[in-house]
Amino acid sequence: MKAETLRENIASRHDYLEKLIELTDRGLERLPEGKLRIQRQGNSVSFHHVENDSRGNGHIISPDNIKLAEGLAQRSYLKKLRRAAERETELIDRILIKYPEQTAEDIYDNLPRDRKALVKPVILSDKEYEERWIRQSYTPKEFQEGSPVYLTSKGERVR
Repeated sequence: MKAETLRENIASRHDYLEKLIELTDRGLERLPEGKLRIQRQGNSVSFHHVENDSRGNGHIISPDNIKLAEGLAQRSYLKKLRRAAERETELIDRILIKYPEQTAEDIYDNLPRDRKALVKPVILSDKEYEERWIRQSYTPKEFQEGSPVYLTSKGERVR
């Protein structure tokens, strides 16, 4: 993978995460305050609304008010999502600060032409690789008599 592409992908991921954080902030504004505690006894499940300032088990949410339980569960999910996106964004910020302007792939390309002639590159650029590929001679296999003739735009016969 080219270094520019890697840098672009990292920056793109950073932008995506920033938008995700904004989206979670908007979602959190519309949701009810508090936390959801789920209690299972046998085959039955009960939902409890724990207020932010409460230390108890919270108030039981009636089955008629299941939207409150959904909202509290969504709030918990969005908070975790936001926290994960923030941590990843902070890490990406540190990576982009330390990411070098000139990468290993760029070193040979940035050498003066006369110096390039004296150096055997360890890492070839895509352009250099292509030029070497084109310069390499190729001896095609023989064609059987009576086989159809197909020519490329370069005038080379192909099967």
